[in-house]
Amino acid sequence: MRWLAAAVLAVLAGCSAWRIARPEATEAPAPGGRYVDRQLGFELVRPAGPWRLDANDEVTAEGVSVPVVLRNETSGAQVVLQIAPAAATPSQYAERLNDGLRRQPGFLAGDPAPVPLAEDAVGFSFRLGEKVEGKVAVFRGGPGRVFLVLGTWPRSSLGAGDEVDRIFASVRAVPRG
Repeated sequence: MRWLAAAVLAVLAGCSAWRIARPEATEAPAPGGRYVDRQLGFELVRPAGPWRLDANDEVTAEGVSVPVVLRNETSGAQVVLQIAPAAATPSQYAERLNDGLRRQPGFLAGDPAPVPLAEDAVGFSFRLGEKVEGKVAVFRGGPGRVFLVLGTWPRSSLGAGDEVDRIFASVRAVPRG
């Protein structure tokens, strides 16, 4: 479960090792367009405006992939998608991540609860100090897989949380192949 905490820390650190979306993985979408990765079995929408989509094709030894990071270069908001083997239910993943965050200095995390992204989706909001807001959603990402979507934004950035919500709502499993 260390990868869960690593996801949060990577987002907060800025994920500097990412590269711009690879055409061989999918067509890099225009703002407002869909990004589809059939190999990993997901799609999402890149919002209009100053959002940059970075893609990564690396998979950890545990089978965890972090294929996409979206960054709003104006507001500082970020959204990360992780795909992991379904070694636990979405609810169990959310509980474990929530417990881990609550043990970190400066993190305040709400209780995990159902969220309207998918039938089994569970999520929670969190705060890091006085400057960063965030949210997490975990749901099934097709057979044997779980999607973890993590978003953060500066508290001072009006409307950034709504943009993050729209990205969360756009994440869908698609047939692999």
